[in-house]
Amino acid sequence: AAFTGMTKLKSVTIPSKVAKVPSYTFAKCTSLSKIKFSKNMKSVASTAFLYSNRVKTFSCPKANKTYTVKKGQLTKSGKTLVLVPNSMKKITVPSTVTTIRQKALNGSQATSLVLPKSVKTIEKKALSAKKIKKVSLSSKNKTYKIKNNCIYRKSDGLLVAVVAKAKKISLPSTVKVIDDGVSVMGKISTK
Repeated sequence: AAFTGMTKLKSVTIPSKVAKVPSYTFAKCTSLSKIKFSKNMKSVASTAFLYSNRVKTFSCPKANKTYTVKKGQLTKSGKTLVLVPNSMKKITVPSTVTTIRQKALNGSQATSLVLPKSVKTIEKKALSAKKIKKVSLSSKNKTYKIKNNCIYRKSDGLLVAVVAKAKKISLPSTVKVIDDGVSVMGKISTK
């Protein structure tokens, strides 16, 4: 949490000798909007920019062999969605993405999410985001289906994500498994 709470920090360029950005490194940096990763970046924690809600852009040199930025989102080799800029309001997951990493939307201020047919793996709590109200999933996706604002895995009925609306969740009868990895989108008060 080296730079947590630096409210006047606006941009960060990570030097080439730095290969890892651990948890909470730039959390609560409320003016931070631009992050340029190093060419040697090998690890970025999903909580590295938590509550830094003005982050608009990530950039990464083409020389980086681990990460690339697609549609403004940090990916591992274009195939694994790692992190989404917090201020992005509409997230359209790139069509090259097959895996969405755990907590990839951590801290996201997005209100809508579009998932392509290419997604084969959605890790635990990968889609959790308090402001998402609308989710679209390609009808051509072979692994997942959406019904009643619930995303579930077709093969075994595992509930993956729920969009909480109007204080009500209606699980489809095709859901067979609910575990602690369910992503909750939207917000229902616990009070």
